[in-house]
Amino acid sequence: MPKNVVGDSRYFVTGKGFVQVRTFDAILAQDGTKRLFAELTADHDAPRTRVDVALKWLLDSLRPGWVMRFVQTYWQDPEPRVAFVKHVEERMNQTKGNAALEVLHDGMYVFLMELGVSFGKRTFIEFVIINDSCVDFWETIPGTLYGYGVMFNYLNTAAVSELTRSILNPVLEE
Repeated sequence: MPKNVVGDSRYFVTGKGFVQVRTFDAILAQDGTKRLFAELTADHDAPRTRVDVALKWLLDSLRPGWVMRFVQTYWQDPEPRVAFVKHVEERMNQTKGNAALEVLHDGMYVFLMELGVSFGKRTFIEFVIINDSCVDFWETIPGTLYGYGVMFNYLNTAAVSELTRSILNPVLEE
């Protein structure tokens, strides 16, 4: 089996299924390794948020031989569009009887229906398990990063499947 090359997503998105590692869902990769996944989020407006310090801690905590990959992807985020469409529909209901505003809202609604779904940047971590101390470390990450204002959310089987489908076979029109 060829070595995993930086930037090659084939080993990231193909696997032999899922296995349980303690309380975590791990993908069993083609090369036989078990890989855990999480998503990082942060509120940059919160005063306690120090992403740079959190990432430095995370990288400084890695031991020789451990493999952690950061994946940043633009992900379809329909929520802002759905919220705005709902707002327009509510406003349309309030303007019944005012022909000029009805035409304006109808035009805006037609435009929104033609508008594509927006995208948001998301950051994921892939962590290769090589021994039990890797899993011990994985369990400590959320508590430590929380102190820096960074949320670390473990991904379950469904979320990992969605992530791999998005990377392997993205459908950008939806």
